[in-house]
Amino acid sequence: MLRDRRFQLAALAAAGAGAVVFLRHRGGAAAAGGGGVAGLGTSGGAVGQLDTTGTDLASMLGDYSQGLNTQLDNWDKQLTSTLDQLAKATPGTKPAPAPVPAPKPAPAPKQPTRAPEYVTVTRWTAHDAAWNSTLSGIAKHYGTTVGSLARLNSIRNPNLIHVGQRIRVK
Repeated sequence: MLRDRRFQLAALAAAGAGAVVFLRHRGGAAAAGGGGVAGLGTSGGAVGQLDTTGTDLASMLGDYSQGLNTQLDNWDKQLTSTLDQLAKATPGTKPAPAPVPAPKPAPAPKQPTRAPEYVTVTRWTAHDAAWNSTLSGIAKHYGTTVGSLARLNSIRNPNLIHVGQRIRVK
């Protein structure tokens, strides 16, 4: 931070503003004694007074800012030295640990291979319409569709199945 030129300039500007406030405060107290600021140097033959052209003020502010710049440089050197000592005083510093890779998701459990299930088609009668007498009844019973049963069993005409025919359902 102390090496940043913007910070240094801001500190100098603040110091200059402080000097102006200081001069105004001191100048108001000494205004009756000749229009100058008491105790700030010599100019115009009078001890302790500034002239009104501002050259003494500019000179004083320049000296003040140079002093602040010197102090900033000294603080920067002290801070750098302290940081270097701290870096050397911590033996056995370890490099940052390598990032831990995210765990791989567990593979989905494999479904056990089930033996295919079959249903045998029964006779359809008007008195006793069993669920396994039509392809739509079988599909409804097993929670699937007629089209998937037709594909699974290579049936070209889903309206034509025969009694005793084995229909694969899973």
